[in-house]
Amino acid sequence: MQKLNDRLAGLPGISAQHCRPDAKRVYWAANLLFLDEAKAGCPKDALIKALRAEGVRISSSTYPEQHRFKIYSETKWWSHKPQIPDVLPGCAEVNRKSVTMPLFHQEASELVDQYVIAFEKVWAKRSQLAKLG
Repeated sequence: MQKLNDRLAGLPGISAQHCRPDAKRVYWAANLLFLDEAKAGCPKDALIKALRAEGVRISSSTYPEQHRFKIYSETKWWSHKPQIPDVLPGCAEVNRKSVTMPLFHQEASELVDQYVIAFEKVWAKRSQLAKLG
């Protein structure tokens, strides 16, 4: 996953999650990347559609915002109900920018290369895609 993400993060508007130097990145449910539409120069939905057409298994993702879980609004669970804002800007930004791809559980050099080629092909055409979107 790290090999794929390192290569994709070289494209404008794509970034991977960062870890502290004393931590190791763990991939458990999906490969989560961030797509900044302004830096990419194209809407996320148009890029996802084009990548899917190239065979990339990618989707827009939404992270469940824990502060919206019902338990935090039910007073029966709290002696002092927590004061949680309706909007947490960091959570909203992650949901706006995140995309997920499948995990590769073993060395998959050919598949990594295929994904990178597909991304590069789509990124080369992203200004045209932006006009269509």
